[in-house]
Amino acid sequence: MNLYFKNIRAPFIHTTVVLIFSICTTLSLAQLSDNFNDGDYTNNPTWTGTTDNFIVNVTSELQLNDLTPVITQSVMNTENAMASLGDKEWRILVKQSFSGSDANQSRIYLVANGPVAGYTGNNSAGVQGYFMKLGEGLSLDVVRFYKDDGVTTTLLGSCTTLIANSFNIRIKVTRGNAGNWSISIDPTAGENFAEESAFTENTYTTSSHFGIVCTYTASNATKFFFDDIYVGNPIVDTDPPQVFSALATSETTVDVLFNEPVQQASSQIASNYSVSGFAAPATATRDASNLSLVHLVFSSTFTLNQQYTLQVSNVSDIAGNIMPAAGSANFQWMIIGSPSYRDVLFSEILADPTPVVGLPDAEFVELYNTHTTNTYDLSGWIFVNTTTEKILPSYNLPPGGYVILCDANNSALFQDYGPVIGISGFTTLANATDSLTLKYSSGQIIDMVVYSDSWFASTVKKDGGWSLELINPTIPCQTFGNWSESNDPNGGTPDAVNSVFSLTPDTTAPVAMSVSVVSSTQLLVQFSEPVDTTGFSNPFWDIQPFNSTNGAIWNSTLSSVTLTTQSPLMPPNTYQLLVNGLSDCSGNLMTNTTLSFTIGFVPIPGDLIINELMPDPDPVIGMPNAEYVEIRNNSSNLIDMSHVKLNSGEFTSQVLIQPNGFLIVTGDGNIDAFAGFPNVALMSSFPGLTNSGMTLEMTTGADVQLDIVNFELTWYQDNTKNDGGWSLERINPFALCSGKYNWRASISNAGGTAGGENSIYSTIPTAAPYVVNSGFLSNQELYINFSKSMDVNSVADMSTTIIPFNTVSNPVWNIDKDRVVFTLALDAIEEQSYQLDITGLKDCEGDQATPL
Repeated sequence: MNLYFKNIRAPFIHTTVVLIFSICTTLSLAQLSDNFNDGDYTNNPTWTGTTDNFIVNVTSELQLNDLTPVITQSVMNTENAMASLGDKEWRILVKQSFSGSDANQSRIYLVANGPVAGYTGNNSAGVQGYFMKLGEGLSLDVVRFYKDDGVTTTLLGSCTTLIANSFNIRIKVTRGNAGNWSISIDPTAGENFAEESAFTENTYTTSSHFGIVCTYTASNATKFFFDDIYVGNPIVDTDPPQVFSALATSETTVDVLFNEPVQQASSQIASNYSVSGFAAPATATRDASNLSLVHLVFSSTFTLNQQYTLQVSNVSDIAGNIMPAAGSANFQWMIIGSPSYRDVLFSEILADPTPVVGLPDAEFVELYNTHTTNTYDLSGWIFVNTTTEKILPSYNLPPGGYVILCDANNSALFQDYGPVIGISGFTTLANATDSLTLKYSSGQIIDMVVYSDSWFASTVKKDGGWSLELINPTIPCQTFGNWSESNDPNGGTPDAVNSVFSLTPDTTAPVAMSVSVVSSTQLLVQFSEPVDTTGFSNPFWDIQPFNSTNGAIWNSTLSSVTLTTQSPLMPPNTYQLLVNGLSDCSGNLMTNTTLSFTIGFVPIPGDLIINELMPDPDPVIGMPNAEYVEIRNNSSNLIDMSHVKLNSGEFTSQVLIQPNGFLIVTGDGNIDAFAGFPNVALMSSFPGLTNSGMTLEMTTGADVQLDIVNFELTWYQDNTKNDGGWSLERINPFALCSGKYNWRASISNAGGTAGGENSIYSTIPTAAPYVVNSGFLSNQELYINFSKSMDVNSVADMSTTIIPFNTVSNPVWNIDKDRVVFTLALDAIEEQSYQLDITGLKDCEGDQATPL
């Protein structure tokens, strides 16, 4: 985990560290030294073992990289001959990005009489020597030091720094001539070591190898890191101390942290410290346990949230090295508060950084402290992406301050913008929509946003590289109306005021725009803007007559709500929905509103027909230049067409068609084309009508067929009209199965009659059907061609007689229902004449076919 601009300690203040420091030391001749900066572990020195399972990564660390983890241990050894362990020092940086356990841990063999092998449990690794173990099946894991006698292991000492979760630490181990061991750790991976364990052990006094063993499960096969390995004579300190940070612990006290332990006498001289505009501190006291820390007490008080610079000079380290020049560090006195809802906000989101516009090619989330006086320590706060929780480290977010959250591997990309908190295993932000929640350490929700790429106004920015920015942080709702795509040329404003920032107050109250019927027990109410559901509002709903609501579910943007009714809504009725008590996120109270809605009947076969088609509107004759289908209600009932489908197209909201009325159905993008036309409905995924013909089927939401039309270009029966601009109209709307015999080109001067009775409408019965021709297809199949479409359902009432004796079965009709093929029970005899009598077969107008 990487944390830039991180505070070191103290629960009540924040210090911004501007001093960049480095530690330079004079090294005695080392027997082993490897920082892997050469990108190689095969030479200088040479490492052996399961080397294929390790790499030197881009940050020059030795990293476990077992991409096919069949085994559960990997080992690295290097020769390190030491004739004596007296007066020696070992140093190593260790990072493990997981929670330790018995199955996920590492051993570092400082001393071994041969190459280290694997081990099980707490058993020997097959060598004699000493090792440190990092990770165990406990909740209070610490670094532990063991002796390995080649058969068993014995615990010699335990440290105090907790390593139960992910950690990145630097360890220093020393051994004196008398066998006196000391283990020191800097938990921030620096060089500010503090002794945590000491003991005496003299069993082994020589060594031949240094080794590392990683034990892991598959999920952690790439999460071990090692660096800056040193074994040799103690490192001699010739560098003077430097100021690491200054931290105001109250309005009159400041803690000064050096990069190494300092001498008590010089560090406690008050005149060695100064702050511009203040007298020298009244007292300077070195901390009793942390010898790198000095406590200063001033006689005057600091101004809240004002930045000061502390100057330090003439302080010596333990080795007697005196600061050659004054060091400095900035600090501020800040009050750490307990947060309330929306004291800290999500203020910027970059979910799709590609293609890069100007920002780093990495996802991030920005937090903003809206409070004017309180600083908030983020230690233990919880960042939740959908359901995945990540615990934030200690970081003091000042009033009006920003901090970036991103993956730990990308944190260096943002350090030039400002404060960054790197999160190990940062959960990927979904491009289309995602839910982000910020919780206090107690679990209290501080902020939540469910963002969507529909919040982008432009397609170009939606495609990537641009962030979403919060507009007004004072509005107490995180909804689409208060977010916008960034206007900054770089694509976003991480750690800075948003490019769309505005404190313009919202004085407009929300309006209930519409109510639609979802089902017999659900209503959908749409509002003009997001509605507050947690703060100002106390919503009240009522349905009249004789109904009420017993549930309300808001959408993610809080701009619509689905209400569940107490009792089913019954057709054909008109109801009133009373809405009041609602406010928007700025507290503007909505006027009490009454919305009317009507419940219609669910259609059954015979209620609705496809009555007119415009498959080719170009060239325009008079109808709009857009494809449409006209639906006719042949019933005397109000019909609710919710979820009625035309092929793949479907109505996703309530659509009503009046008794004996008409409805123009067209695609979503054609609303302007049909302005002024009566009864127009837009259909999601409206099927494209093929000019030359196609099958168009109308079904209910339960896939019950209401009508089907298999139109062809020949149906126009007019070569001057089938080239476009003219609709196809049904002649007799009550001849439901009439196919091509009941359709013609419109004769209206406008090219069609969308929304009204067809120009060729006629219910005058046509001539009774007759046989055009008939014959045998084979000695088992008999066909008959009729003069018009026949009602195939009347076959159930049909009777047949064949002379000489035979019977027919399995009638198979063509698409236009004017041709049928029967199967004979007995093979027909060549040159034999037959007579077929059919009774009961009717056409689509109910006229019976003349007996044959």
